[in-house]
Amino acid sequence: MHEAPQSPFNPAAHQLSDHDLLELVMFDAVCVSQGSGCAIEEYAPRFENETLTAAIGCAPLDRLKTLLNYHRKAVDAWWKRPDAVDLFGSYHAARA
Repeated sequence: MHEAPQSPFNPAAHQLSDHDLLELVMFDAVCVSQGSGCAIEEYAPRFENETLTAAIGCAPLDRLKTLLNYHRKAVDAWWKRPDAVDLFGSYHAARA
């Protein structure tokens, strides 16, 4: 029995809301601090964009890394916000 081939993932096809960007920021931070395996198992993003969630579901780690690379500038810019550390801490605590 053969599996159906995965459709290509185009990160440019998915706009990120502020919430979705914060989810990606959190995923990136956990990847850096604890590794991508932990990030995907413990802190997989909970996107508001249902189409994005469905597209990621086929190959979560590969597609999240592709999405993260595509939005790298936005993720890095997010950390330059004056409230970034407080907002990240609050959001991280709420997800725990």
